[in-house]
Amino acid sequence: MIRKGWKRLQLPKSELSKVYTHQIIQAIAISMVAIFIPIYLLQLGLSLQNVFIFLFVQLTSFAISCFIVAKIITKFGIKKALLIRVPMYIIALVFLILIKSNPTLLKINLALAILIGFVDSLYLLSLSVLFSELITDKKSGSETGKYLSLPQLGSIAGPIIGALLAIYIGFTHLFIIVGLILLVSLIPVIKIKQELAEKEFFPKNIIQLYLSHKKLSFQMILYGILGTAYWTLLPIMIYLSKDILSLGIIWTIILFLEAIIIFVLGKFSDNINRLKAIKISAIIGTVFLIITSFLLKSQILLYFALAKSIVFSIILVPMEATIYQKANESKKAISFIILREVCIWIGRVIWFVPVIILASKHEIGFYMSALGSLLMALI
Repeated sequence: MIRKGWKRLQLPKSELSKVYTHQIIQAIAISMVAIFIPIYLLQLGLSLQNVFIFLFVQLTSFAISCFIVAKIITKFGIKKALLIRVPMYIIALVFLILIKSNPTLLKINLALAILIGFVDSLYLLSLSVLFSELITDKKSGSETGKYLSLPQLGSIAGPIIGALLAIYIGFTHLFIIVGLILLVSLIPVIKIKQELAEKEFFPKNIIQLYLSHKKLSFQMILYGILGTAYWTLLPIMIYLSKDILSLGIIWTIILFLEAIIIFVLGKFSDNINRLKAIKISAIIGTVFLIITSFLLKSQILLYFALAKSIVFSIILVPMEATIYQKANESKKAISFIILREVCIWIGRVIWFVPVIILASKHEIGFYMSALGSLLMALI
């Protein structure tokens, strides 16, 4: 099960640049479809409640798959995990293409949710473990800023391009184009000569890390609650209040602002009190989420949504920097990243349960995230 003991990762810059190139190309492709998959399912006839169930199953699959992916990483390495991820995502895209003309596939849409969750876990866990090994204690904030802003830069034009392609040539052709871009993203990974990681993973490590990081674990649960409304509910509400093109334009602007804010905040986060920054931004986030809940049927929602890029980014950078630094210090990066995902998943479960039950009450999701944000400010 374990090939070798813990081995400190040492990657040449040229090898690391190939990883980042892969990451940017992936970001371009995924940003063209990610926020539109729920919209596509709505257009195919799924109710909003069923779309929420789809997203919940996808995120649950992601959390559970982390344990499987950990075994894959320890046995085969991060490079192979990244390589097998692309063809699996293309299978998911083919499923989306076929589902339009096959009612049977639409009925088993949760199988697609499970597949996407597993594929996302392969990608995000691999890169998170890799990054947690590369950061240094003194510059964890600035390095986190670069790590988070690079894919943001790559994905800036994705939403508006995806929206235009969906409108003018249809979702089927959009999915085909995204699949081709994903294949291109394999080129820099294939060229990597050095294996990216050899590590050990024991499930019991997760329990040990939880016991030694109880407060941070609770913060990560709240982080999951407050972040879910931003990434699942807000795009759907923008679409329902306007159209696909408006969603694409707004989300492109949001990603552009986030990339700048995350990079700048990363530069300064090493010299500030991260806990204080999280608390202050969480208070602001609480107010933002409550106000948003009253604007769901207003045209102002389109413009107010832009504030999301500022509010959530201020929480994102210090929180992620803290998590990756702790993962690095623990010398159990895989276990710590899985602890992170499990805690965030618990937060998402808490968020999704009332949202699914009261699917017609759109504001419930923002109230739940506001509560999570408030509690984060208070602990």
